[in-house]
Parts: sequence; structure tokens; C-alpha cells
Amino acid sequence: SNAKIDGATVRIIGTDGTNLKMRTKNGKFQLKLKPETEYIFAAFKDGFLRDKATANTIGMEDSRDFKFDLYLTPTDAPIKVENIRYEFGSFELLPESKVALDTVVEVLVFNPTITIELMAHTDHVGGDQFNFDLSQKRAQSVVDYLVEKGINPQRLVAKGYGESMPIAPNTKPDGSDNPEGRKKNRRVEFKIIKIDDI
Repeated sequence: SNAKIDGATVRIIGTDGTNLKMRTKNGKFQLKLKPETEYIFAAFKDGFLRDKATANTIGMEDSRDFKFDLYLTPTDAPIKVENIRYEFGSFELLPESKVALDTVVEVLVFNPTITIELMAHTDHVGGDQFNFDLSQKRAQSVVDYLVEKGINPQRLVAKGYGESMPIAPNTKPDGSDNPEGRKKNRRVEFKIIKIDDI
């Protein structure tokens, strides 16, 4: 939502031995960086996925401001995975889909205590059972790819929902086809179904 999150914890680790924790105030934190140092900033808060950013002052001759955003995504709602594409009626992942799924790999690596459900959805073209079966195979194809990338299969659940959960109309008010709406409905999301204690 881009809303500022107050009270999040930011951990700062630097190659010079820096190891600090700070709390955000009004969604912000501020720190003076040292020369010739690489930094990692990791943000945490209960009920949210973690995020991280980096900064590097190595080789800098003059001071400058570093500004970046850390996005903490709530864990209580489905998260859409953008750019997951399949050929019509197929459950084989396209190359661009694998690139998009690499961001999910990063989320899972950086949030090692979460278990997620991969949710695949279709539009309304085809029968109910066909769409359910197709969505289940698509969800499983995502799980298989994540496992290939080293994610523990115990942290992944594949579930197809067919055409049962549209987020846009499949048809226009006059009953004609709505390609844009159907495109939005053909999607893959994930939701956190379990968070283990660290």
C-alpha cells in the first residue's frame, strides 16, 4: 500500500563490523554511513514479510545521500506473482515466468520460516473440471520450479482454484467476451499458511 510502517526493526550489517538494530519512526530511519564499507539493511516486523536493501561507499570520494524504500508485505493476504505466463491450455512455465518466479525464491530464502500455498487461477473458458485440473497442474509446475531452485518442498503447497475466484469480469455487461478481464483472472498468487518460530 506504500503506507509508512512505524516501529519496524531495521538491522544494519557492514563490512567494517557494523551490526546495529534501529526502529523506524514515522516509517523512517536514518544513519550516517562510513567510508569504504558495504552495508546490508534488513527490515522486519511481525505480520509482514521481510525486505532488504544494500548500500556501498567503497571508492566514493565525496559524501552523498543514499535513499531507498524497504517494502514489508502483509502476510495475511494473497500476494500476486506478476508475469507468470502459460501457453493456452498448457501448464509448462515459459522462460519469462521463471524469471518472475526467481523473485519468489528470493522471498522464501529471505523469509526461511514461512510455508506458502501457491494458488493458480484460470479464466472461465473451458469446463469447470478442465479448469480445475489445469490450475492444479499450473500450481504444481510452480512448486516444481521452486524445488529445483533449492526450496524445501515441505514449505510449498500447490493448489488450483480453476475459475472459482475471479478478480475481474470474464464478460462485458452486454455478455460479450472480456479479454482483459480474463487475462487478469489467469494468475498465480501465493499466501502464507504457516510461520514457524525462529
